Amino acid sequence: ATSRVPVPPTTSNISATPTSIRCGQPSQRSWSSAASVETTIGGIGRAGASANQPVTPKQPPTYVFTAAGPGGIVKQSSTVNVDTAIQASLTMSPGEVRYHKVGDKVVEQGSATLSWSTTNAQSVSIDPLGNVDASGSRTITPTPKQTGYGPVDETDTYTLHATNECGGTQTATATLHIGGLIERGHVKVGLTSLLLPTNWPNPHHQDKARLQ
Repeated sequence: ATSRVPVPPTTSNISATPTSIRCGQPSQRSWSSAASVETTIGGIGRAGASANQPVTPKQPPTYVFTAAGPGGIVKQSSTVNVDTAIQASLTMSPGEVRYHKVGDKVVEQGSATLSWSTTNAQSVSIDPLGNVDASGSRTITPTPKQTGYGPVDETDTYTLHATNECGGTQTATATLHIGGLIERGHVKVGLTSLLLPTNWPNPHHQDKARLQ
């Protein structure tokens, strides 16, 4: 005697929401199966028949969910796209300032505004300022490196470095030209009163009271 026992098919399903994220953002991974006795996820190992799990991938992963049961072995996959690219800008306004120094006194010293912005970055620094916020601005009042007298003609360079934990990196540069002059200080001459005898010199005493 024979009989047939219907075996339901094994099913599996896996998905991620959202499917596109920036570096450091989370995604929700969900999976489910039916008529399975063993379920695994590639790279993780054994997993429950159904569950939800938050993930924060650093590189674009493909999750493969395998369900095995009397009805067969079924695999499904889901991919999360991770945007690792960094956008960065660095500007200087104005691009040139004046500097004028006479002796020990600075009579003119211009300033400029350094502005920057980044997206998808977790660490941002600017040479030579050091670590900074992801976006911001700063007033730059430069002093020439030149110490001697003469015309000033220098250019300062500022370089932004931005990175994230997903391997993204970006740089940007801005320059500031310094023009002007460094002069010697003015020499002060003291005047002393000169007192001369009245009616000297005269024809008889021409050498008397003569200024040497």
